[in-house]
Amino acid sequence: GLHAWQYLEDVQNRIDLVLTEVAMPCLSGIGLLSKITSHSICKGIPVISKQLSCSTILLQQINTLILVLANLLV
Repeated sequence: GLHAWQYLEDVQNRIDLVLTEVAMPCLSGIGLLSKITSHSICKGIPVISKQLSCSTILLQQINTLILVLANLLV
């Protein structure tokens, strides 16, 4: 989470979408989301967060959604 936030803060990196896990070391996915939504530049970046303990069907649906969103951004 902390590494992701440091990457997001660098204005040279152009980020279109953030995919994050809820449970991460140093900074949780919830903490990362909080930082993104309160940051003047990053607050417009869409965030998808998932938890690995989700059911297989739910994970498949999330992965399909991610692919659809990725195609929209291209």
